[in-house]
Amino acid sequence: MDLSPASEFVLLSTEETNYDKLIKDIFEPIDKMFPEEAHEFLINFFSEKLNEDQWEEKINSLMEANSRQDKFITKLKRFMLEMLPILGNKTIKASAYRKTVMNQKGNADRADGIAYTSNKQNSYEISVTEGSRPYVTESNKETSDFLQNARAAKDMINFAVTQEVLHKRALPSCFRTFIVQVFEFNLRFYFMDYLAQYCIFKIETCEIPTDWKETLQFTSFYRSIVTWALLVGEADKKFQESRNKRSSRLSNCHNIRKLLKLSHNKAREGTKKDMMITI
Repeated sequence: MDLSPASEFVLLSTEETNYDKLIKDIFEPIDKMFPEEAHEFLINFFSEKLNEDQWEEKINSLMEANSRQDKFITKLKRFMLEMLPILGNKTIKASAYRKTVMNQKGNADRADGIAYTSNKQNSYEISVTEGSRPYVTESNKETSDFLQNARAAKDMINFAVTQEVLHKRALPSCFRTFIVQVFEFNLRFYFMDYLAQYCIFKIETCEIPTDWKETLQFTSFYRSIVTWALLVGEADKKFQESRNKRSSRLSNCHNIRKLLKLSHNKAREGTKKDMMITI
């Protein structure tokens, strides 16, 4: 269910007051994750009109020592220094919370990028990315990518939760999967909440800056990426904390009966075999 503000379901099937309350409950803590001081720093940093050489000099001065500086802004500066495009003939550096898909088995929907939970052994997919090349967009590419991402987000939840129960762990108290969609120069971030029964919420949207003449776009660009990364990190942390809990035998049997009725990503090899466990 797409609960982003412009979705057909929200516009036609929800009462405005009820939807406003839902959005407030969901996003009030999220909007506080990116401090106002950091937002003001971005606005001030990108407000100047500089040429390419001057921007390069300003970028290199980001990490000048400042003992009074807020820790969040210090981390933001490091991220900017690593990721900010140096336009021209120089290489564009990029850093993001993701792993590129190098190998997929079976007939799974192929994603352009995937991020995983932080547990080293048997990590789970937590975020998928689908994108299209600028100026080369197929008919219905935008809609098909969104639907593919939505299916993947649901499959990631089903698979992770079921596998945890099969390993005799308690049901996660909190788990979210994330969607990143790139269409032309538009970047969109969503999440699907395990406790909200596959509802999709839009986190942020922004334009991808392509020229130093568009510096004002960098503010929303960085705010969107950092907010998404913080949410992914928070979801992963809460999920890891819940893995320390062990369910009772009766509770585990009940959960298995319920969860094995879910539809899973059929391309996950070994899933059916893994379900043949001894209680």
